[in-house]
Amino acid sequence: MRVPMLGEELHLLEKRVRTALRKGRTKKLKGAPGHVATTYEHQGFTCLRLPPLPPGRSHAYESLFEEHLIRLQKAGVVAVVAEPRIIPRKDGSVVIYVVQKAVAPELYLGAWLAERAPSDPDVTRVWDRILTLVFGGVRDGLGIDARLHNWVVPRRDPQYLGAAVPLLRSAAGREELDLDIAFGRAPTWLRGLLGRLVLERLRAPYYAPRSVIVDLLADLDRRGREQHVEPLLLMTNGRLGRQGLPAIVAKEIAGRKRNAEAADMLMHGVAKLDVALRRFRRRAPRFLPPG
Repeated sequence: MRVPMLGEELHLLEKRVRTALRKGRTKKLKGAPGHVATTYEHQGFTCLRLPPLPPGRSHAYESLFEEHLIRLQKAGVVAVVAEPRIIPRKDGSVVIYVVQKAVAPELYLGAWLAERAPSDPDVTRVWDRILTLVFGGVRDGLGIDARLHNWVVPRRDPQYLGAAVPLLRSAAGREELDLDIAFGRAPTWLRGLLGRLVLERLRAPYYAPRSVIVDLLADLDRRGREQHVEPLLLMTNGRLGRQGLPAIVAKEIAGRKRNAEAADMLMHGVAKLDVALRRFRRRAPRFLPPG
């Protein structure tokens, strides 16, 4: 299944984004900046704008995106249908938008849980399904970022939203994602250093099933779903025990929460540095600045 083409509308969106960035009128954009992409809602679609890439580099991302989807599908993970769209720029570089049909806000996992008690049978069913997807899918270099914003729950069946930022490692354990995307919000001269010093630490939790679930439990705590943590932790530890894995303890969740907050500070900090340096040089920002 393919996402219907936006055609000229997507080019007009990019034109509005670039004009707003150039003129400093970013409040009108109503985008949501993340660590990697900025999300725009447009014409009934969710459009994730990735950092601009140098000429000739978009094909590698498209191939990686496709491979990631295939690997997720083989692992039984249903990903929300999405497609990368390439917008050429006058200087030869490109901007990639990953486009998917917009999802009702109440179907995002965090909002969905907010409307249900931890004891609700639907919560138990959805959580058990997520555990099954994570423990069955995270292997052989395929990772999953299972935090709340990456799941929607139509018809009590969780679907994955994290395809725009592929989590794939080579047989040698090397991250396949281009550093100009992974750290595209940082100044160009800083990306290689970040890749050497922090890329492994930032992405390692996504490549071990138990760690993926610790990340999700910590995100529940961070996003105001504390009442769900203890009952879902008990359910998770029952699954871990049956698989001969050590139980997750509250101290681990608290530590992962601190790590996530530190990662947010790092990524926001390097993005703000890039914006500040470009302003100093009287150049427009390349993306929506973090809040």
